[in-house]
Amino acid sequence: MIAAAIEAGRAECDIYAGAFQVHHKHDASPVTAADHAAEAIILTHLARLASEAQRVAVVVDAAQAALGEQDDPQLDPVLTGAARTLAGEAAIVCARAAHQVHGAIGVTMEYPLQRFTRRLWEWEAGDGTAMRWARRLGADALSGPMRTWQLITGIR
Repeated sequence: MIAAAIEAGRAECDIYAGAFQVHHKHDASPVTAADHAAEAIILTHLARLASEAQRVAVVVDAAQAALGEQDDPQLDPVLTGAARTLAGEAAIVCARAAHQVHGAIGVTMEYPLQRFTRRLWEWEAGDGTAMRWARRLGADALSGPMRTWQLITGIR
């Protein structure tokens, strides 16, 4: 995946290679089409962060709602597995996007971003990777008690 900063830098170089105009914001600081292009690329990565967080929130809320108010709730393995799979995938996607938005800084000790993203990577691998959980869900869909794949496709 191309880092957002590199992508934004390339967009700026393309614009600066030709004739360009400089406009000024209300505070008199200069802004060019290259600045707008770079901002759009970075905002795209930030939107991806937000969409990953929302996707995880939906499935985690469903898993939590399935637990109900019981003292000793029974975990739904499908919802739990789905929540764990999506949360693990989102952890990796969001950590990557955060570093891309910041131009890959933060992997060294002097930047606080590395503390957060290292923790995300550790958490994602700690209870089995998202891929392991996805495989487990797939196996359950094919041969689990509900035979979900058969219900969806009608194929036996």
